[in-house]
Amino acid sequence: MPAKKKTTVTRRRSAKGSGETLDFVALVKAIQRVHEESAAAVNRVVNTTVTLRNWIIGAYIVEYEMRGADRAKYGEKLLDRLAERLTGNHVPSCERRRLYVYRQFFQTYPQIVESLSPLFPGASWIVQSATAQLGVRVPGSVPGVPGSGMSRALLQAIAFLIL
Repeated sequence: MPAKKKTTVTRRRSAKGSGETLDFVALVKAIQRVHEESAAAVNRVVNTTVTLRNWIIGAYIVEYEMRGADRAKYGEKLLDRLAERLTGNHVPSCERRRLYVYRQFFQTYPQIVESLSPLFPGASWIVQSATAQLGVRVPGSVPGVPGSGMSRALLQAIAFLIL
């Protein structure tokens, strides 16, 4: 395979002396760089959002197992029935095994609750209830300040792992 040709970027002074101008190659590179940086940012947001979605699903499952009105009716078959209904309703990535992983994910990382409220305000009641029942105390966070402390860094670190 031939070696990639190295392109040099030249900047010239504009005729009016108002600063530097870019040549065509530099223009292409600048636009390409903006595109790549934007695509990377979008990927990070999508990964974080999907991770939070999965965590919230786990919170709902835990809350239902603890306080669901008809939880005794389903017992051990809860995840089987839930997976069947959700996949039947075309909710992606909700097979029984994944639901089990989402439940474990919530139980393992309850401190993610601190990152949640700005992104999923409608889920705050279920999460507050489930985390209270787990006795969650979030070290390193500032009360009333979503996303403070370690939770945001933790969420960003694990976002790619839970997809």
